[in-house]
Amino acid sequence: MTNRHIIATGRLVAVAALALAGCRQNAPGNATPPSNASVFGGPAAAPTPVPRPTPTPSPRSIMQPDVIEQPIVPPPPMPFEATIGFPDGGTKLDAAAIEALDAVLANPVTQTGGDIVLRGSSDSQGSDADNIAVSKRRAEAVANYLEAHGIASDRITVIALGEGRPVAPNVKLDGSDNPEGRARNRRVDITVTPGAAPAPEPGASSTPTPTPTPTAAATPAAGG
Repeated sequence: MTNRHIIATGRLVAVAALALAGCRQNAPGNATPPSNASVFGGPAAAPTPVPRPTPTPSPRSIMQPDVIEQPIVPPPPMPFEATIGFPDGGTKLDAAAIEALDAVLANPVTQTGGDIVLRGSSDSQGSDADNIAVSKRRAEAVANYLEAHGIASDRITVIALGEGRPVAPNVKLDGSDNPEGRARNRRVDITVTPGAAPAPEPGASSTPTPTPTPTAAATPAAGG
């Protein structure tokens, strides 16, 4: 009986304690502790701060509107050269020679008004005097064509070299004739120097309209 009384008494005490706690909690002056308060009556733990994401900087434009673009200055024109070939003993311009001369006329450097030097040459066949004469007539044939197409005569210089400036052997090592080499030596070398006038813009053509001139039949000349 004594043990039962103690156990019963213990239960009654526990029930009474719970009831008393409920009364205190519901009393007007008693505030409900925060949910994060310690169950043992200690101070509430501070909430863990959540780190904010670092904002990504906006990409900056590489364009710099305050930079003034400098105009593109084209390089100055440079001298250029061309070669006009001739048949054996001839001084007349053939179709290939006319095509090459038309390219010289269309070159922007030619249109700047600079000097034009024509150096006539021959192969080694014939006498020195004949070769000088035929090389001069070849250079003059080129000069006449250029003048007929708008090139002023005071821009042109004619030089007769004869056989003195070959670009290929006139004979082979065994002493035999070298037709291929002699053909390369029958020529007029053209050197065009830029003038003071600016070169025309690409696509613009300032080549004067060709003036038709009567062409005299060329007589085969002595010499190579």
